[in-house]
Amino acid sequence: MTTDQSADAGMREIAERYGYAGQAGRDQAYLPDDDGDQAGPGLDVMARLEMHVGRLATAMDRETRLLKPRIPWAAAHPVPIPHRNLAAAGTSPASDEMRPMGGTVWRIRRLTVVFSAGTTSVTIYKSNPVGPATELAQLTGSGLYEPAEEYLFDQDMLTYVAAGGGADINGQAVQIELAWLPTYLM
Repeated sequence: MTTDQSADAGMREIAERYGYAGQAGRDQAYLPDDDGDQAGPGLDVMARLEMHVGRLATAMDRETRLLKPRIPWAAAHPVPIPHRNLAAAGTSPASDEMRPMGGTVWRIRRLTVVFSAGTTSVTIYKSNPVGPATELAQLTGSGLYEPAEEYLFDQDMLTYVAAGGGADINGQAVQIELAWLPTYLM
């Protein structure tokens, strides 16, 4: 296909998109037909405008991608939140594996809670040794806790309290190196 044929095919596609179909549409839009006539000004303006808008959108997309740096996998990646089995009503024991490592932050993506027989509720807390615990959620039945934006720093810890019976709890977080947190939040 020659360049002229390719341009004519593109003009036909644009003409169809704007409702110029058949011989009457070709006459109205000054489309080239088989006799070699060139496209007229009406469709040519639309084609040029569409081409420029497309180039502008591509340039804006490229600039957006350049402005937001890519975070290396090692600096931000999904990690499992360790499984906890509360055999009976009570509080989960404090453990360093229920907090991010030093120099990292967890963005909680999901916590799955499965109730045992007799369990009436499970409350999820973000506890901090220096301040009071913050209640993140209270579930009254088996289910998911999927916060929009909840972050745990290395001094914070997840704590679970089950009432009436036990529960199985696990989840997933995104672990982010502290130095990359501002970029992650962009």
